[in-house]
Amino acid sequence: MRNKNPIRVLIVQQINRAYRVPLLTKLASRPDIDLTMVYGTSPPEQAGDTGISIAEEPMPFRTISGPINGVRYKGREVLWYGLALKTIKQGCFDVVICDYYLRLLSNWRMQSLQHRCNAGFILWGIGFHQYPTPLLDKIRLLMIKRTDALLLYSERESQRYQEMGVPAEKCFVAKNTVDVEGIQAGMAVTTREDIQTCRQKLNAEKGPLLMHIGRLAKNKRLDLLLRVLPNLQKKWPKIQLALIGEGPELEGLHRLAAKLSVTESVHFLGPITDHKHLAPWILLSDLIVAPAQIGLLAPMSLVYGRTLVISDVPEHHGPEVQACIPGQTGMNYKYEDVENLTRVITDLLADPEKCQRLAKAGSARVRELMGPEQMFDAFLAAIRYVHNTRCSRYP
Repeated sequence: MRNKNPIRVLIVQQINRAYRVPLLTKLASRPDIDLTMVYGTSPPEQAGDTGISIAEEPMPFRTISGPINGVRYKGREVLWYGLALKTIKQGCFDVVICDYYLRLLSNWRMQSLQHRCNAGFILWGIGFHQYPTPLLDKIRLLMIKRTDALLLYSERESQRYQEMGVPAEKCFVAKNTVDVEGIQAGMAVTTREDIQTCRQKLNAEKGPLLMHIGRLAKNKRLDLLLRVLPNLQKKWPKIQLALIGEGPELEGLHRLAAKLSVTESVHFLGPITDHKHLAPWILLSDLIVAPAQIGLLAPMSLVYGRTLVISDVPEHHGPEVQACIPGQTGMNYKYEDVENLTRVITDLLADPEKCQRLAKAGSARVRELMGPEQMFDAFLAAIRYVHNTRCSRYP
């Protein structure tokens, strides 16, 4: 009888990310899925990051929200989500899918609660730190032994877990992606007048415009973007740089701009996360440049049809960078080499046809490999796998 009823699914997220709403809505529309989401109401740790905009209620499915408690230990914050535990205790869910963060210590308790009633537990996320962390990897393996399936952001993470001994059938790849439909809707309502208004605000009518969107943090190395400007100004005196986002490096970047005498060419636009407001700015840009770490900005830039320049160090990037293939859908530069970055940008700005070709191929790649349908299919497969495995084990 259990298999004939809708699968009761609970998704636990630290915040209600707007770009994930289309995926969750599609899951909730399934007659065989009874979806509930519980999420934290605390501000995101990195509010200026690309895609970290908060979805507005109400959702077309059941939601429960409340604060997540945090305690700092040795400079790091560990989290305990009591509301999620309470929801699991009261809800009798067949499958719980939780954000995969080791610092969310309540995950261990969630696993125990689910297994106590012979129900399933799935972890969803990147799965690994971008740099080697042997001790944390051992802790991850302990957690995974208690987990029924993993929903990972790329084949890279899936392969790495399999090499560590995790059965392949437990690893599902749900490529993390942006709200493609939301981006398309934002572009559809953007007019030439909107773009011209943005152009005038930046005084970008007589030169190219470079852009970066995301958190103004050290790992982004946005200082390299400022350092490249004096070189580019030799060919394009009116070239402009727009930075969309906020973060701890804001004051330092202002000081560096003044030191390099490029203050009038650098525009700090603050955080813009709604695609209706973001679209005219991105469509105005000639290139989007990420000097170091990049994640969701990669597929977002390509869906917008912008050419992307990134560093040549794979360890810098999140799994979303799989959208960018050097020479095919974007371009690499030699990390920290300002002269090389100057050449790459110069070559692209001087060849609009190449930019258009790269952008078109990139947009097609995101839609083919990282569209919402692919993510939905992986979620549905993981949910069914865990539910069926638990049912056969405990009829």
